[in-house]
Order: sequence, then C-alpha cells, then structure tokens
Amino acid sequence: MRYLTAKEADFLRAHYRGLGGTACARALARPLSTVHHAAARLGFGWRRRRVRWTDRVVTRLRELHAAGFSDVDIASAIGASRSATRLKRCGLGLASNRPHPRQRAKYRDAWLRTCERYGVHPGDCLRTLVYRIRDAKKGMHHERQEDQA
Repeated sequence: MRYLTAKEADFLRAHYRGLGGTACARALARPLSTVHHAAARLGFGWRRRRVRWTDRVVTRLRELHAAGFSDVDIASAIGASRSATRLKRCGLGLASNRPHPRQRAKYRDAWLRTCERYGVHPGDCLRTLVYRIRDAKKGMHHERQEDQA
C-alpha cells in the first residue's frame, strides 16, 4: 500500500463522510481497504462507539426493545454499536425482535410446505386456516369466537 498524496488526503477529508468509502475509492482509483485505512489514520474513519451503560441508557434500551425496534434502530438511538447493543440485550435476557434472515427463510419454507401438504394456496389463506384444517383431520375441534359468545 502506497501512502496517499496530500491532494488525495485533502479529497478524503472533504468527501469521505459525505460520499462514503466506496465512492472515494473509485474517485481516487484506490482499493477500498486503502481508503478505509487512510481515513482511520487521518482520524475520521469508522471508530468503535463506546457507550456507558448507565441505568438511563439501559432503561431506554428496554423501552425501545419493548416497542419492537431492531438492534440497529436501538443502537442508533442510544449511540452504541449494533454489536454492543446486541450483547447488552442478550445480557439482559431480552430476545431479538427480528429473526435472522436464515431463520425467516426457514419459517417461510415450513409454512409453504404446510400449505402444500393440506392443498391450500399460501396467498389465499391465513395460518389459522391451515392449522384448523390440520387439526380437523386429526379429529380436534376449534370453536370460533362467535360460537363462544
């Protein structure tokens, strides 16, 4: 890695935060890693955001989590990294508000298999309908809300 010229360093100072590393790397015809390292050396690259976990910050984390916000949204609201927010949330015993994409794909695939198994088109039904059909085939009966009143 060759060092940046003064002109390139001035360009990074002026544009790195606004354009981002990828656009600056293209403009300077440099590898992205070089631009990121140079920005860090110049003092305006990505830094770890440290947060002091005071009672007030933890209470705010709990409130946002209870409202259904993701770790990324909570992290930006309290000024911490997503990783630190996730670790603190796990340390507090709070579950994630959003399953991992692989987990969501697994749920979706299981749902499609269930619809296919019972001959129901996934776009035309609700989950409860599929489960009622499944349970009816097993001999179980579900009362509707109107029947109970």
